[in-house]
Amino acid sequence: MDVSDLKKYQSFEPDKDTKAFIYQQVHELEQEMKNLGDVTVLVEKLEERDENSDELISTRFAVTFVVDPQNMNLVVQADHDDVITACIAAKSKLKAKLQKIVRFSQGEERAKAIDAVTSSNGYLH
Repeated sequence: MDVSDLKKYQSFEPDKDTKAFIYQQVHELEQEMKNLGDVTVLVEKLEERDENSDELISTRFAVTFVVDPQNMNLVVQADHDDVITACIAAKSKLKAKLQKIVRFSQGEERAKAIDAVTSSNGYLH
């Protein structure tokens, strides 16, 4: 079976229960962020199809959280076969990065930590 090398994520509209779950995760993140910025969520779906028959081989979901405090544009993405699991993984990654910013920063140092994250593609180290 030939598998197409063309793999592209496309926007995906989750069902209402999945949307409710994602909104709940965003709400929990916003509570922890304490005025760091707004959270935007993008849900995408990748369908891998057989090149010859166009038969669906596999489906993956990517959930991306974007936080935009002080124009830092922190982007975290996770993917999985299950959209809920992808969302949980993305939330976990974002929480870890945000905790580093908050934990290592106070006042003026906070701005330096944010600059460090944005200049290193979201990594403090």
